[in-house]
Amino acid sequence: MSNKKSNLWIEALKKHNKGKGVFCVPRKGSDEYNDVIKIYATLKPKPAVPKPVPKPVVPKAVVPKSVPVDKKEKALKDLEDMLKQGSVDTTAMVMFKRKLSKNEITKMLKKYSMNQYIPIIFN
Repeated sequence: MSNKKSNLWIEALKKHNKGKGVFCVPRKGSDEYNDVIKIYATLKPKPAVPKPVPKPVVPKAVVPKSVPVDKKEKALKDLEDMLKQGSVDTTAMVMFKRKLSKNEITKMLKKYSMNQYIPIIFN
């Protein structure tokens, strides 16, 4: 038995034996023993109710910002200017891929008959 439990048992025995001339420990199963058990149960602390566990805070998903319309229009104009000159700069295409959709770039390449660059840019 733990020290706290044994102290409570002794306290229950003391209360049971109070007013008697002799201190005794009743036999297990006897009526006196059951009286000591009842006293012990009243002394025994009730188990603490566990605190509710707070739900973990889940951060909101980071939504990528869409490219503003004016920047998108500028990117389309820059792409069109580049294609009018008849050249395709692959490093510039990476920038266009970030600002424009695949469909917009494909339409522009088809408009200037540069279909051969479509698989190169998107693979």
